[in-house]
Amino acid sequence: MTSVLYDAPGPRAKRRNVLLSVVFFVLLALFLWWVWQTMDDKGQLKWSLWQPFTTADAWTTYLLPGLGDTLKAAGLAMVIALPWARSSASPGCPTTGGCGSPPEWWSSSSGRSRSFC
Repeated sequence: MTSVLYDAPGPRAKRRNVLLSVVFFVLLALFLWWVWQTMDDKGQLKWSLWQPFTTADAWTTYLLPGLGDTLKAAGLAMVIALPWARSSASPGCPTTGGCGSPPEWWSSSSGRSRSFC
């Protein structure tokens, strides 16, 4: 037994890893080619459709402010969700519909377990 988390692969594992890597990259290339062809067949790769992304006005007016607002909304959602998730085990929390597990002192005070549902 060794003391490392992951032993070096042997010859069979090396061959298998190389084979799986080649197969994966071939399948990835085929998938990307299929996506490219599908978009090209439907006219989605025309320069007129992509040209607005090369202007500074589109980036400063729409794209970067939109990205900033999205990140602000995600941060606010995380700040709101953390205390909400921490309190979801308490009885009566709106996320559990009042069916959370009661605290240990609640059950042991009367000698029997109480169910909220």
